[in-house]
Amino acid sequence: MPSSGDRTEPEPPAATPAPAPAPDAALKPRTVVRAEPTTPRALCGNRREFSLYRCMQLQCSQPKWLQHPQCLRFKATDSVD
Repeated sequence: MPSSGDRTEPEPPAATPAPAPAPDAALKPRTVVRAEPTTPRALCGNRREFSLYRCMQLQCSQPKWLQHPQCLRFKATDSVD
């Protein structure tokens, strides 16, 4: 036990935690922006034969593509180029 005349050492101040580093921009996930296909044929991708034919039927039945030249040709010829 320390006597009343002894000096006690003050406790060192508690260490303050360092602020967390800012997240590195390189580590953030990138947002990928994909261009929307601009033709009904582009929406059908690499389909072939009946699959392509059916895809064009579906695309050309949508209001967005009704007057598109590819759909007009598809309706006139009933075939896909």
